[in-house]
Amino acid sequence: MQGRPFTAAVLTYEDAEWRHGVVRIERDGTFVLRDLPPGRVALEARLRGAPAGAASARLVAATGARDVVLTLDPGRALPIRIANWPANEDSGEAVLWPDGDPAADPAAVAMELVDLEGKLVFRGLRFGVAYTFGVLPVGDLSLLRAGLRAGEGEVTVRLVPGKSIRGKLTIPEGVDGVV
Repeated sequence: MQGRPFTAAVLTYEDAEWRHGVVRIERDGTFVLRDLPPGRVALEARLRGAPAGAASARLVAATGARDVVLTLDPGRALPIRIANWPANEDSGEAVLWPDGDPAADPAAVAMELVDLEGKLVFRGLRFGVAYTFGVLPVGDLSLLRAGLRAGEGEVTVRLVPGKSIRGKLTIPEGVDGVV
């Protein structure tokens, strides 16, 4: 399948000796990997800025292969508007991950900044996957909402008053050498 050249992506590889790297993509969409050991090389392209596990193109090629083409579906966008974003708030942080436990795959968590108007867009998301959206606390307000899907237009949400936990983090007495 031929398409038009695309450069707003990150192209990574893993060679037969388990070496990893990032490959430069030229303006015309071409790339070259040099000094590879004999064997197979796994290539993966994904939209620049998209979380791990987002829409990607994968291919395994033998060293020395020519005219290798990866066709990347750049995924879907999920625009979000926080209807009651505080006017005095410069920006905030929001996170998104596939529904389920974010600790199961920390690399799948995407982070974006909320703009002054309470808007943000997550890009490179997989079609048909449900995501959980969270906003780090803004004063006493926060948000956690599951079941959002990319590609279905702008989603409007509201911050809600939250309850807090206060505490203190310590290390045991006598522990030395910790920065």
